[in-house]
Amino acid sequence: MTRPAAASQRFWQALPEALRAQLTLIVSPLLEIQPVPFDVDYQKYRAVIFTSAHGVAQAGQVPGPMPAYCVGERTTAAARAQGWDAQYMGQTADALVAALSCKVVDGPVLHLHGRHKRMNVSAALSQNSLSCQGITVYDQHLLPLSEAAQTSLATGKRHIVPLFSPRTAQQFAYECNTATNIFFIAMSEAVAEPLKSLDYMELQVSQAPDADAMAKLVSIAADRLA
Repeated sequence: MTRPAAASQRFWQALPEALRAQLTLIVSPLLEIQPVPFDVDYQKYRAVIFTSAHGVAQAGQVPGPMPAYCVGERTTAAARAQGWDAQYMGQTADALVAALSCKVVDGPVLHLHGRHKRMNVSAALSQNSLSCQGITVYDQHLLPLSEAAQTSLATGKRHIVPLFSPRTAQQFAYECNTATNIFFIAMSEAVAEPLKSLDYMELQVSQAPDADAMAKLVSIAADRLA
C-alpha cells in the first residue's frame, strides 16, 4: 500500500477478513501530507469546494452555515462531520465541475486544495461563468519506497500494488527496479498511464474511482495469484 499510513490501513481493514488472511500487508507511503499556512476570509464566499478529505482537515473552523461541494463520499462525510453543509457532487473533479456548471450558485466559491492537483477546478468553473478562487492548504511531498517494500519486491514474490493517484503511480514507476512480479491495480486510466512503461505482470484499471471498486480488483488479483 502506497497511500499515507492512515489511508492505507483504512483500505486494508475494509477488505474482507478472509481476503486479508491470504495477503501480507506492506505499507510504504509515497506521499506525505504537510499543511500549508493560509489566510482566508470565508465571509467573502458563498460556498467552498473540497476535492479531498485533506482539504477538509486543513480548512479550520466552520464559519457558520455554508455549503461545501465535495468530491467523493469520504470527503463529503468528513466535511459533514466538521460541520459543513456538505453536498456530494460526484466521484471525480470532472463530475463536480459538470454538476456545479448546471447549478445556480449566488456568489463566488472557494476551492481548498493541495499544491499538486490533476485538474484546475477554479479555472474550469470560471470558464463556465462561476467565480471560483483556489487556495493551496496542504502539500503532498514525495517519499521513496521503504526499505521493507524494496526488500520484499526484490525477492521475486508476486505482489499486488493498488495505486490511487497519477502522482503516486509515477513515483512508484520511478522507484521500482523491477515489476515483473507485480499485479498493478490503478484507480483510473490516468493512474495507469505512468505504469505502462514498466514490464509488469498484469495491470487492471478500476471500473469506478472508489475504494469498493479497487477492493474488488484486489480480490480478483488475490484469486489469480493464489
